Amino acid sequence: MSTIWDVAGREVDAGFLGTFEPTEVLVDIDGPRLFVARTVDGDDLLVYQIAETEGRYGWIVVPTEARSVERVREGEVALLDALRQPWAWLVTQSFAGALDGVRRVRFDDLPSASLPGEGVTLVATTQPFLAVRAQGPTLSSRDVPASVVRKVVDGAMHAMKALIEYALEMSPPEGRPSDRLRRYYDLPTRRLAFGSFEAVFGEPVAPNEQPLLPSERLALDRAGMLLRRGIAALQHEVVDGDGAAIDPELGVALDALSGLLPPASGVVEEMQIGGRLVGDSSVRLSREHGVRARKYMRRMRPAVEALVVQGLVRELDKDAMTFIVRSTDLTQEWPCRFSSAQRDDVFTAFAEDTPVAVSGHRRAGKPQVEVLAIEVV
Repeated sequence: MSTIWDVAGREVDAGFLGTFEPTEVLVDIDGPRLFVARTVDGDDLLVYQIAETEGRYGWIVVPTEARSVERVREGEVALLDALRQPWAWLVTQSFAGALDGVRRVRFDDLPSASLPGEGVTLVATTQPFLAVRAQGPTLSSRDVPASVVRKVVDGAMHAMKALIEYALEMSPPEGRPSDRLRRYYDLPTRRLAFGSFEAVFGEPVAPNEQPLLPSERLALDRAGMLLRRGIAALQHEVVDGDGAAIDPELGVALDALSGLLPPASGVVEEMQIGGRLVGDSSVRLSREHGVRARKYMRRMRPAVEALVVQGLVRELDKDAMTFIVRSTDLTQEWPCRFSSAQRDDVFTAFAEDTPVAVSGHRRAGKPQVEVLAIEVV
């Protein structure tokens, strides 16, 4: 098993580290375990103890600055994200305090077992409601494409929308208007982290910060159970059999997961999801899981009807993200549901009374059209 002492690197002169004394200690457990040091040129370094054995300490050292240290101290940035740099120094120090060697190494070559866990911060926090992380070998703290950020955020919103719509249909909440659907999926963002890319969300916020009603918490519990069922089916390959009967509820779960699964190609090779909605531990979803989900969803497609309807947008519900298209002769109407990607087009068509063509699909036995595109005609 590889240890930090086996990590390949280039030996460098330790002189730039100066005295290697802490200027600020962030974690002290029988001595400094995480601290800030300063080079002879006055640059700040974040220093983390990665090993202690055979009469020597092993430290991982990376460049930092005051604002980054403050965010680590306040728990805004996970420790692993603060340490994750394209390269780092691995410092060996004797128990007596002498620096025995400094190597410049690639951070990705360090054994993960010696590093802090994903999402661990210096501030004790409750488990987030939902955390979504996109991972890939080319993602770094300085190079996260906008498409990856969008995938994480849109994937979380789509998952919550699909789950909560099903949960509310099974058990409508009492005591508050049911048209406040949007707050269930437009979750408050608690933290963004780079290195890979992670978004951490809190639970839906009730209007004026009112506590969620018992029936609303029940709906969230149902959503979580459905999500976990989809994850378990993918992990145990339950969805692979072509002869298995189609389960509509499982289809809802896999549809919700579709935005949280890695695409078949591109920079994102793995998605990691966690938080109370997922369960006690985080889950890693690979491209193979994506293949299984898409295969199952393809088997469900014969029950989906593609259609294009034309008319005027009427009875827009901004919270539920639904509207009605009514034909110009007032003889037909179609209830439609749209996503955040179509919001501007829908709002404009409604405000300006513009005739539109709405392309989408409708599941067998369901009146509502799932909007894929909306165009002015």
